[in-house]
Amino acid sequence: MLIFSDWIIKTDGDLIARQYDNLTRELLVMGTLPEGWAWELLVQAGGSVNVIALSPRKGGVGVTLTAEMLTKAGLYALQLRGGRGEEVRHTNVIQVVVPTSLVGDATWPELPSEFSQAETNIRVLNAHPPYPGENGYWMTWDLDAHSYAESDIPLPEVDVGPPGPPGEAATVTVGRTTTGEPGTQAQVTNSGTESAAVLDFVVPRGATGATPQIQVRVTQLPEGAEPTVEVTGTAEAPVITLGIPAGATGGQGPQGPAGQTPTITIGQVETLPPGSPVTASITGQTPNLVLNLGIPQGAQGTPGEAATIEVTETQTVPAGTPASFEEAEGSTAQARRYIAKVPQGAGGPQGPAGLGVPTPTAEDAGKVPTVNEAGDGYELLPPSGGGELELIKTVTLEESVDTVTIDFSDTPLRFCRAICIPGQVVSGWKNISINGGAGIQTLNSNLSATDFVMWDIDFRSTVVMAARSGPAIAVSLGLNGGNESWGVYDRTNSAFGGLDTVQKFAVNSPATLCGENARYEIWGIKA
Repeated sequence: MLIFSDWIIKTDGDLIARQYDNLTRELLVMGTLPEGWAWELLVQAGGSVNVIALSPRKGGVGVTLTAEMLTKAGLYALQLRGGRGEEVRHTNVIQVVVPTSLVGDATWPELPSEFSQAETNIRVLNAHPPYPGENGYWMTWDLDAHSYAESDIPLPEVDVGPPGPPGEAATVTVGRTTTGEPGTQAQVTNSGTESAAVLDFVVPRGATGATPQIQVRVTQLPEGAEPTVEVTGTAEAPVITLGIPAGATGGQGPQGPAGQTPTITIGQVETLPPGSPVTASITGQTPNLVLNLGIPQGAQGTPGEAATIEVTETQTVPAGTPASFEEAEGSTAQARRYIAKVPQGAGGPQGPAGLGVPTPTAEDAGKVPTVNEAGDGYELLPPSGGGELELIKTVTLEESVDTVTIDFSDTPLRFCRAICIPGQVVSGWKNISINGGAGIQTLNSNLSATDFVMWDIDFRSTVVMAARSGPAIAVSLGLNGGNESWGVYDRTNSAFGGLDTVQKFAVNSPATLCGENARYEIWGIKA
């Protein structure tokens, strides 16, 4: 049975019919059908099309199915068509399954079933001609009730004469049937006479339908349940879901021969385009089998967030201990945090004797030791350029440059401490210049991103320079050909520009000390 609602039809899930069922099944369309419409059922099975006329039934319309309408087994597409004068309207298309009967396929009817039905009806009406009723109306044969019923056609008002001789019974036969072009109108013409009609039919050939892509799904039902068939999807891609009840458990079968334990090795593995289905094939002979695989390449992933690495603490461990990194608290996969453990360096050789500090007297109160001009000793002199060490300027590089120049000539310094915290590993000779002088070479080796390089320039007496890098690594100075971590120099040296104060500091070191994220701090005692 089909359910009709607002020009939409659907099946109630029951079996419509089986192949070759004849006059034993009613196909009913039930629901609120609009009044005044004539109804036909359009049927397509494979490439064949049929048209079946529907007659009124209680609660809807229907037809008694014949074997001629059910000559094919498989998937049937059904659509209800209504007509009212020149108005024509169609419902949606649904799919039903007609199971196979064990007699094979027969020939699909050349004429639509509605013509065969019309011919049958004409023969029945011819065998039951109308006759005058007692109430002044013609009595006509009701095809559905199979009996005469009073019509609404009145008898003509004529004088009643004597009965005439019996007339000849009219005959209707089917003449030629011609196949027309697809899309043309069907035609019926009478090539005989009014009392011996010969009906010639022109039936348009149906257009070739698309080959449906059928999917079949099988679900298991409990033992003893009735099999079910459900058709979903579209006419072009129907999905047939079969419900098969589980069979009863069989008895214990005889023990089979001992099988061979197979050995499976991986053969060819082929990379398939993204989105392709996985493929697998087995070659070889039992028990030596080879599994060949086709695996689709994964789709391009979205770029991940850039990871960061930070050394949060540097610890000194005993000399001889291997250097290591320990993951710090709060470290994540995207933001790694480490504690660097650096072994203490071995003790160096005994250094040279110092210059010595003069023995102070009461008159030397308030004086400070100062390297003499010869550079071979200290003398006690009143302090000059006093004051506290303070931060003068900070510079952070947003991108790599060839040379960093920090000008603080508006705040001349008697004592200057320049500190660089590089953004990456530093090694090799780097050039610095003081006050735009000739330049000083310093050597930094394998410094990590959290290490530092520090230069001290003291103009409070003869220029004293020192350079260091963290942690506790001396840095050589290359002024005047020397290679010391500190030195005493004359102010007139071209490296200092002949000034009495530090006013400008520059570093030439592309991509290392001048790299992206390198930070400089200038500390000093103002003049």
